[in-house]
Amino acid sequence: MTGEAIEYGSDYSEALFENHEAGIDWVPRWAQQTFEKVERSVYLVLSSAGQNEYVATRQMLIEVPAGTVEQVSDEMHERGALHTEAYEPLPPDRQFVSGQNAWYVPCPVCLWPMHVRGSLLACRYPQHVGQFTIIQEHDTGGAPRVRGPLPALAVHAAEAVCLHEAVWRYITVPGITEVSLMGWLAEQADIDGDAITKWPHKDRWDISVRAGNSVFEVDLKDTRSPSQIVARPPRARHVVVPDYRSWQVAQLRRSLPTGRYEVRTVRAFKTLVGKALKEAQ
Repeated sequence: MTGEAIEYGSDYSEALFENHEAGIDWVPRWAQQTFEKVERSVYLVLSSAGQNEYVATRQMLIEVPAGTVEQVSDEMHERGALHTEAYEPLPPDRQFVSGQNAWYVPCPVCLWPMHVRGSLLACRYPQHVGQFTIIQEHDTGGAPRVRGPLPALAVHAAEAVCLHEAVWRYITVPGITEVSLMGWLAEQADIDGDAITKWPHKDRWDISVRAGNSVFEVDLKDTRSPSQIVARPPRARHVVVPDYRSWQVAQLRRSLPTGRYEVRTVRAFKTLVGKALKEAQ
């Protein structure tokens, strides 16, 4: 399937991964079979974790979507993340042979191995940048070159693992925007690190931040269809969408309950935080 088809279908499975306190009796049997292992090994672990373990584990699943078995194990230990069965051996459609070795190329945006079709590479998430080309050269024993809209490097596929596609789609992809915003907030001189809470109450919403005299509770939503957000209203007042979803803002403002939510893009939310910090000076 194309990336667009996968993205469309993903909207209808996302509820499996949004609330690990809820039952899944409503899910069709085929979906339970497809996601049973992932849902059990990841979300039951997360739901039983303490807050600090939850944050460490979730952030790892966002920032380390692929690597060798040893690299993943070391990251897990250093971060204090819990063990899950979220990682699997690198699938054949994510690797290619050049010279005597097998290789994969992480997406420059999410770092998950890009899909390979002949000499072409592309991330399975359509919003991530463009198409890349493998440049096959005479065997020098080194990594093949990759040409594309952003710098990308081939990595040895030996002993490589990557996140199961469901975990990547529902934790890593939206988490990129979440972690990026968390990082931006932490860089603001007038916001102390203690003023930022990541995934409070184990993801009741995504970020709580105290900026100046204001406290912002934020839910970031990265989904193809605004109707999916409206069907499961966020718990936080500030609903934030990635800048590449800016067209959704007007529809969400019309569709979500009036007066209960404020909807903005990431860029506009940063402006709001900056204004709050300036007013507090």
